[in-house]
Amino acid sequence: ALAGIVATLTHLVTALILEEELRLSLPLANLLAFFLATAAGFTLNAKLTFRVGRPTIRLVSRYLLVMSAAALAHFFLPMVVRDLLGGSSLLTVMVLTVVVSVGVYICLRYWVFQDSTFPR
Repeated sequence: ALAGIVATLTHLVTALILEEELRLSLPLANLLAFFLATAAGFTLNAKLTFRVGRPTIRLVSRYLLVMSAAALAHFFLPMVVRDLLGGSSLLTVMVLTVVVSVGVYICLRYWVFQDSTFPR
């Protein structure tokens, strides 16, 4: 849970700073924040959550595939979600972050890190 919380907070805070303070568009801010959170998430997931020794090419490839799908969601969905939620950037980023994070965790747990020493 720690890896997910750190990655999620990294994503949320970075996206909001990039959009509100640096005036980047919401999709771009969200995407850049997502990449930073992805790097933090992989490192923490591999070391703490799933206790992977040395990451294999297969593991990294699967991780990058899952995260690429998540990145596409983070890039293309903000405007749709923001329109549905009435224009709040904060609420949009929070909803996307939670929904995509849950989907990513399921993929990581049962596909990417399936051979790890994660307690069953």
